[in-house]
Amino acid sequence: RYDNDAIYTTIGDIVLSINPFKRLPLYEDATMAQYDASPDNKFFEDVLPPHLYTIGKRAFVDMTRHNRDQAILISGESGAGKTEATKIIMSYLANMSNGGNSSAQNSIETQVLQTNPVLEAFGNARTVRNDNSSRFGKFIEGMH
Repeated sequence: RYDNDAIYTTIGDIVLSINPFKRLPLYEDATMAQYDASPDNKFFEDVLPPHLYTIGKRAFVDMTRHNRDQAILISGESGAGKTEATKIIMSYLANMSNGGNSSAQNSIETQVLQTNPVLEAFGNARTVRNDNSSRFGKFIEGMH
C-alpha cells in the first residue's frame, strides 16, 4: 500500500496514516468535493477510500445531524505528520461548515491556519527527523 501511495487505512473508527515524506495528490478540491458529496451515513466509507477526510466527515455528520460533541485525537511519533494532518482536517471541517462555499471556507480556514506560524515561532525546533518539529502539544477547540 505504501509503495502505491495509499497512506491511509482504517481500523474501525480509526484512520491510520503513514507519512509519505512527499507531496501526494490527495488533497485537491476535487477530492474534498467527493467526500462532501458522499451520503451522510456510514456507507460513504464503503465507497470512498480511507482518508483524513473520512474522520472529518464522520465527525461533522455526528455533530450536526446527531447533535453529538466530537473529539479528534491526532497522535504519533516525531515526524509522523501530526501537524499536517491537523491542518488537513481543519481545512476539511471549515469547508463542511460553510457548505462548500469556497470564499467563506477560505476565510475561516485562513484565519485558523494563520495561527500556526505564530505558535511554531515559539514552539518549534529543528530535529534529526524534521526541520520544523513541533515541541509542544496543541489543543484546538472549535465551536459550531
